Amino acid sequence: MTICIQDLRYNQIQATITHDSKVDYLELNPGGNKLLFRDKRRQLHLFNIKEQRKQTLLNYCKFISWVPNSDVVVA
Repeated sequence: MTICIQDLRYNQIQATITHDSKVDYLELNPGGNKLLFRDKRRQLHLFNIKEQRKQTLLNYCKFISWVPNSDVVVA
């Protein structure tokens, strides 16, 4: 229910995301600046690491995939 994003090279925490439901899927985009995650209720969320902002993309989602080498999501 908590996600911590840490830069291991500099040993710095980039973000800590608290969520009210268990997370069952998460993946960074190829650039490493956006985190896509889905919870057990099947809600799909996008977290922008640079802006420290979370937004809900879908209320129900079964399939998620980043399009290779882009910031495009298929869900």
